[in-house]
Amino acid sequence: MSSKKTIRWLHLSDMHMGCRGKELWWQVRSEFRESVQSLAERLGPPHLIFLTGDLTWKGEKAQFEQVTAFLTELKKWLFDAVGGDAPLVVPVPGNHDLERQEATTATLAPLPFMFGTEAWQGYAIPFEESLWQNTPTPFHGLFKNYLEWLRRDILPDRAGFYTESPFPGDFSLRLDRPDLPPLTVVGLNSSWSHFMEGDCRGKLELFRRQLPAALGTEDVDAALEGRNTLLLTHHPLSWFSKETQRHFLESVYRPERFIANLHGHDHTGGSTFVSRYGDAGRFYLMAPSLFGLEKYGTAQESRSMGYQWGCLTPEGAMRLWPMLRVKRGGEHYDFDRDQRYEKHEDNEGLLVRSFGGKTAPQPSVDLDSWLQTQLDKTAWMEIRGIGSGAGRSRDAGRYPIEALYTPLRSRGEVSVAKKRGQLLEQTEESLSLAHLLASHHRLLIEGQPGAGKTTFLKLAVAMLCRDQLGHSCPDGGSWRGRHLGLSESKPPLLPLFLRLSELAALLARDAAPTPPDDGRRLLDLLAETTKPEEPTAWNRHWSKRLEKGEVLLLLDGLDEVADEALRRRVIAIVQDVVKRWEKCPLVVTSRPFGVEQM
Repeated sequence: MSSKKTIRWLHLSDMHMGCRGKELWWQVRSEFRESVQSLAERLGPPHLIFLTGDLTWKGEKAQFEQVTAFLTELKKWLFDAVGGDAPLVVPVPGNHDLERQEATTATLAPLPFMFGTEAWQGYAIPFEESLWQNTPTPFHGLFKNYLEWLRRDILPDRAGFYTESPFPGDFSLRLDRPDLPPLTVVGLNSSWSHFMEGDCRGKLELFRRQLPAALGTEDVDAALEGRNTLLLTHHPLSWFSKETQRHFLESVYRPERFIANLHGHDHTGGSTFVSRYGDAGRFYLMAPSLFGLEKYGTAQESRSMGYQWGCLTPEGAMRLWPMLRVKRGGEHYDFDRDQRYEKHEDNEGLLVRSFGGKTAPQPSVDLDSWLQTQLDKTAWMEIRGIGSGAGRSRDAGRYPIEALYTPLRSRGEVSVAKKRGQLLEQTEESLSLAHLLASHHRLLIEGQPGAGKTTFLKLAVAMLCRDQLGHSCPDGGSWRGRHLGLSESKPPLLPLFLRLSELAALLARDAAPTPPDDGRRLLDLLAETTKPEEPTAWNRHWSKRLEKGEVLLLLDGLDEVADEALRRRVIAIVQDVVKRWEKCPLVVTSRPFGVEQM
């Protein structure tokens, strides 16, 4: 049993200090105090207070002073109830925390106000390159009052474990206490493009460098490895543009990278779990507005209000206590458990995720057994009618693949010498496929049926499996060097041999594929054909190996996908593989007519 204790937090969002309708705040404040003190007595004091944006109504200095006064009161309430150290306040800005004065907006006049449009998408990359070369950025002016409040009232108590990004409002915080599991919290400013007028849903942006800049390193996974990790934003995923949603899922919130994304903005509160293609899944925890303004001043005014209390246990469980302000029969209100969630015991909370814990032993991947299975499938060739002794003439002879394999050769123009960038000689030369495999990162092998394309791929699998398993080569050196011409100075690649006809069969079962097909469907096919004991760990292991370029991808039989619609889907997946895992060498085989759309 771990000696470390549970990490607890309060998650508040959309407080709107200084907003219209504030005459009700004194009553809500009193009800909130009673609720938070009662939970602190039952659960213990929180170590952190997460504020996921819209702390203020208009981003004015006086309103941030109200935030500080409220946080001072909140810390005192907690101390009076249970004592202990004051919790760390960890905020990200919301769109209401922008300073929307004309003078401030004028400082952004040189920038292209085309966020969420095709024109902006075409401008984003060159603009971003110049953005990170200048600090402060043009966006610092929008968050001037927020940043002054942050550095005056929040940051002084966390020197040494807080990394402030060059981009306003972004940060990472490392909590390393001997009595708690290691925790890293990353906050990303999702509000910088939300100064536009009108409905911004589906139009907001995140820059590609915000996450590594917040961590202070390009090696994001190394910075987060072995730690419990939480991601804070103000906006939920649905408010981003389609391109930014894709970037967020691929490069920011990967299932193995963060335990959950805590956010606010939509005021209603809730929790969402989304698993794509059988991956470990993503949790989104939305806190309700602490001081809501829904349809204020109208007959439909609702003003939903609430907050969340959560924790991470050393054993790897995330629990939630969702609270809402509810009306009682006696015409009074208080904060009580949100009845929309499944019922839970008071002190146990709602188990919203069990992830094993970053500090607990992770499920192991038995790669050696898988490699041995692949070797058994590919290392031998059977020839019928070869045998010895009476009655055995019709039996199959079983021989090592390298003993009977006839090397395939390719003919084409080859540049044999260059000087100062000029071609001195060009000749037509016959080269073995092994030579091409060693010298070409991408290889398409075209040939008629029976030409030996699949046999060549099986040879590559067998040789690499033997090297991976440490089998000695009789000729000395390595199997990959002897039979494939691959470098022996680098570790052997991990061979991944997949039949595209089986991928097509997998796709055919999807009546309406959502999201669109991409390279990760290969991992679905691998899991289906392998049926690993630990699917999540298996998927995570292969994903990391592919990202690092440690896999030789061998995709066989594009021509065997007869259905034209399925072939287009398979080709789209192969094209995505080329971009997604650009470090990995790739070989695709087909008859010539199978590659017309490539």
